[in-house]
Amino acid sequence: MRRSDRIEFLRSELPYGVRVFQDGTAELFNRRYETLASRRDASPQWLCEVFLRNGVRLTQEAQSSRFDKNVVYIAWFYNDSNPPWRNGATRRQCERVWFLWHTSHR
Repeated sequence: MRRSDRIEFLRSELPYGVRVFQDGTAELFNRRYETLASRRDASPQWLCEVFLRNGVRLTQEAQSSRFDKNVVYIAWFYNDSNPPWRNGATRRQCERVWFLWHTSHR
């Protein structure tokens, strides 16, 4: 696989962040801000607790989004200084987020 193809794959398939909407729906989104997965049983506090308890580091958090007025919480798992295509620890963290998303229940 060419490097550019690998980067594009990681940008589209790994979680970049999480957002929670006013109706309680939480979504993982990729680097293009496209929804990867969603669930209705998550609050911002619970998500942070699950992620932080399991070693996931959030690079930035906000109580709202300037892009969507319905977003009440948004957080990112990496930034341009440590993307998963250049940083193995970030890639493993994104994989851990996927695992926690699918295995953690309220």
